[in-house]
Amino acid sequence: MKKSIIKTIIFSLSFLLLSCDTKDDVQPDDIKGQEQFPCFITADKTLSNINPNGVDYVIECFVDVRNAQLKIEPGVEIEFKPGAGFKINDGAYITAIGNDSMPIVFRGVSNTASWKGISIGTNDPRNEMTYCNINAAGNGVLFSTSIASSSKDVNSAIGVYGKLKLKKCSISNSGGNGLFIDQDASNVIVDSLKFENCIDYPICAYGGAINNSRLETSTFINNSKNQIGIFSTTSNKGVYEEVEFLKTQIPYMLITDVSFDKNVTINAGVKIWIEADKGIWINENSRLNILGTSTSPVQIRGKDSIAGFWKGIYIGSSKLNEINYLIISNGGSSTFYACPKSNILVGNEVTFAKLTINNSKSNNYDGSCQLGVEREYEKSELVNNSPDITSVCEY
Repeated sequence: MKKSIIKTIIFSLSFLLLSCDTKDDVQPDDIKGQEQFPCFITADKTLSNINPNGVDYVIECFVDVRNAQLKIEPGVEIEFKPGAGFKINDGAYITAIGNDSMPIVFRGVSNTASWKGISIGTNDPRNEMTYCNINAAGNGVLFSTSIASSSKDVNSAIGVYGKLKLKKCSISNSGGNGLFIDQDASNVIVDSLKFENCIDYPICAYGGAINNSRLETSTFINNSKNQIGIFSTTSNKGVYEEVEFLKTQIPYMLITDVSFDKNVTINAGVKIWIEADKGIWINENSRLNILGTSTSPVQIRGKDSIAGFWKGIYIGSSKLNEINYLIISNGGSSTFYACPKSNILVGNEVTFAKLTINNSKSNNYDGSCQLGVEREYEKSELVNNSPDITSVCEY
């Protein structure tokens, strides 16, 4: 009798357990990344905020988007597994437009860099990322490029070799650069960004690509190389666009020789540091205009404050080159052509050049003079209105 009662109770409990409504324990396939996210997208795809309390999608591969729009709506949170990321190319474009109260979050599995990042390789003007937080990317190669004729793998949270509007975004804990702008990037608009704890430069850019970038509106916190890296292209070390340097929170760092082929403007308060034995050329088609003031001079120096750390500035242009309130130091590591070593050199035996220099200083150089000018052959022209520059070599 007791055994029969026990069997009846067990059967009843089992029936109740099996018949319970379990819908609270089962999530739709696309909640919390349970959707099988494709690694290759060729049709328009929209990512929505389907899980307001956590991760909406989990990405496990380097997703290749081609000939399609990838649209990401406000509030979406995407988690990337190691090695994963987005690659926008071949006619595709991304629109990831959040807002102040509902940013879009791209993150790894922890705060340590683990996923590749986002690569933008199309010239579609609709590429835009606004109010996005990109965390713990930059672990892995987004693409390869050429920097001053040397091949380089790009590790960066965001890498651009097309067009992109990037506004009001934060990039943190990158295992490489925060943002890399390649020489093939045609129009990158940067505004009001925040870079924090990047292992490499927060921004590394081809010199001709910075004109549309409002770098002065960005903030930079605790990055290992807390400068804006600038590089040239090809074996000629060329920058072939007009360039304007705006005053920014941190210095620019020229990481290669840079040979400017069009006009260069350096605004008041700009700081430019130069890597070891690198130099600046102002070529015949270019004009140098430095616009320092008495209260906000331009400063150009070696990365290390050592006499002869970098080459200096060579002016080979016959245009009206003008320097105002510049403090230049640490040049003279090696010679330009047959010129002597110095911080600033004007012309050579086959190139006629002009320079007017006002209220400037030339300090801590490796060479026999603060400034050199060619007088023997082409007889370059120098107007020196700088009381602190008294040692001028003629060669």
